[in-house]
Amino acid sequence: MEMKKRVNNILFISLLAGMVLITAVSCENGMKNYYTGGEQITRDETLMEYLDSQEEFSSFAALLKEVGVAERLSGNDLFTVWAPDNASMPESVSQMSDSDKLLLAMNHISTTTIFSRNLSGMATVKTLAGKHLNVNNAGGVMTIGGTSLKEVDIVMENGLVHKMENWLVPQKNMYQWVEELSDDFSRFRDSL
Repeated sequence: MEMKKRVNNILFISLLAGMVLITAVSCENGMKNYYTGGEQITRDETLMEYLDSQEEFSSFAALLKEVGVAERLSGNDLFTVWAPDNASMPESVSQMSDSDKLLLAMNHISTTTIFSRNLSGMATVKTLAGKHLNVNNAGGVMTIGGTSLKEVDIVMENGLVHKMENWLVPQKNMYQWVEELSDDFSRFRDSL
């Protein structure tokens, strides 16, 4: 009787260990694929390291550092960066306030990974600036916020980069327009 009990315990422990091993092995690739879309990492570096290493993004990288967003793109959180090149940088950036520069930088970053194949099913993408940018796919040309994608799905350790044709300058929403009204409209503004 005791021998049968021992054999049952050994079988139970072996079965339990096998189930744990199978679960651990099968979940590893599934979770990795969930966040990377099953794509292979294109470059073995963080988003910020990549942006720093590319001369065409030097102005954008400098802006990210200036406003303090660079640290987030060097960490482990997953982001999508809508990276504009130097040639299309708005001339007004140097005259912008610090808060407007931060808004501009954050308007080029979305939480988690958004692969190009997923964009066709989306109407908008939300940025860290809180703005919702329209997604459009007309004639095989994908645009985000009215700006064409030049190159897509450059996969990094902590997210991906899409190269943009132009900068995504944040558009004011109705509340922001009303908030900036002069005192002549204070009753209207304050009632909202």
